Amino acid sequence: MRPGSKAIVIGCGVSGLSCAVKLQELGIDVEIWTKQRPEYTVSMVAAAIWHPYLVFPKDRVNRWAIRSYEQFSALTGRPDAGVRFVDGEEFIPEPLQPPDWATPEMALRLVGGAAGTLPHYTFRSIVIETPIYLPWLLGRFLEGGGVLVDRAVTHLDEGFDHATVVINCAGLGAAFLTEDERLKPVKGQLVRIASGYVDRFCFDERDPMTPIYMIPRSEDCILGGTAEHGVGDNEVSEQVQRRIIERCVRLNPAIENAPVLGSIAGARPWRDEVRLEPQLINHRGLLIHNYGHGGAGITLSLGCAEEVKAIVATAIDASPSGAIDRG
Repeated sequence: MRPGSKAIVIGCGVSGLSCAVKLQELGIDVEIWTKQRPEYTVSMVAAAIWHPYLVFPKDRVNRWAIRSYEQFSALTGRPDAGVRFVDGEEFIPEPLQPPDWATPEMALRLVGGAAGTLPHYTFRSIVIETPIYLPWLLGRFLEGGGVLVDRAVTHLDEGFDHATVVINCAGLGAAFLTEDERLKPVKGQLVRIASGYVDRFCFDERDPMTPIYMIPRSEDCILGGTAEHGVGDNEVSEQVQRRIIERCVRLNPAIENAPVLGSIAGARPWRDEVRLEPQLINHRGLLIHNYGHGGAGITLSLGCAEEVKAIVATAIDASPSGAIDRG
């Protein structure tokens, strides 16, 4: 361990867990403080498929997303991680053009509208099954000597009483902790149907107000979705469930008779731009904000965590003691 180096990560969703594991790679002690265990976070509700959808700023988002894709790809050979490749298609408004996040590994191909086919592109994405992946990630953190503390944080300064590095991955809680009025809840509801009816993912974004998607997983298939801006509850609606199913059936009639397993809902922490930036707190230490990923939390998680790790590593290397001091 680096003497005197310790980090407190606030929040135990996918962003907090990813940052905690990455910081352990620097050889420093890490604690996660959270009022919600991973299974109760909005990360567990995520579909979740790699897709940098409606998240900004584009240049940084694309970089984080591509690095996450590369690292998730390396996990596809581990069944215990719940990560696997899946092929599919995306329908978007014309004119049809390749997305700016595409890389050769994704095998993206533009498909015209000939022979009655709607214009779209196909590509290879990655499904991250959160009921498997989040416990696996938590296990990695604990096996690495990490400590999980059940603690509701009321002020970011609390962390500096115990460490010189504090990482703010509080999700929607960051609105309170930082008084950030740009951070808003966006409620999403998803429907779970039985597995075996869909073997490819499908996104239909021709109407941005009512996006449609189907994502196959090992034990079920996720149908979506909704985006209720300013709504922060996790209540499910039977009426919304029916609407989601009806839209998805029109896109793929093969699921019409699939057994419905239920609905899940959660409030995403949306911000007009993801906030990932360091702050030096005089006589306290280094504070790094990492929140506001909206519906792309899984997609950006490893890339953002890698940048957090780089910021901390730079601060350690710049310190004469080899540990971050309190300024």
